[in-house]
Amino acid sequence: MAKVNFDLKGFDSEREAKTDLLPDCEVNAEVHSTEVKENKAKSGAYIQVFFKITDGAHKGKMFQETLNLWHTNVDAVRIAAARLKRIMEVGGHKNANGVLGDSDELIGLKMRFRIEQVKKLDDKGKEQTYNEVKKIMAFAAEAFDGAKQAEAIGAPAANPMAPAQPAAPAAGTTVPPWMRGK
Repeated sequence: MAKVNFDLKGFDSEREAKTDLLPDCEVNAEVHSTEVKENKAKSGAYIQVFFKITDGAHKGKMFQETLNLWHTNVDAVRIAAARLKRIMEVGGHKNANGVLGDSDELIGLKMRFRIEQVKKLDDKGKEQTYNEVKKIMAFAAEAFDGAKQAEAIGAPAANPMAPAQPAAPAAGTTVPPWMRGK
């Protein structure tokens, strides 16, 4: 038997397993957890905010946002503070115009995100594809309501008591992607 002696403290098996790369999309998510970490240069720290997608095709998957609130680069701090304030405002935090006492106060805040894949060089100069939050918006509880979507495009709403039948749109129709069968 091999002696391993590997320290698993600090690893979250659920989070590590579910931080797959997402396609370009808009998703509803809530703050799942936060961590304050020292940066690599040991010249400051940042808050790592982990979001869990609450519905839709990517439900349960996670993504993260890094907020460099304590940094030697004042622009990095300004951008991180603005992003944190946006998260607090859109998520409905009670003190969005004041002081965040503890990063755990963010847990449970819900919002909607536009996420895109971007290519960046990693620490070793190798090109990697990452998810980047492009926009933070109000949580859209009605965004996945099929009846409201059908009404919005002029289609009849489905009868919830009727047996499920796959719908195939006719060629040349303008059915939105979320209304199409997969």
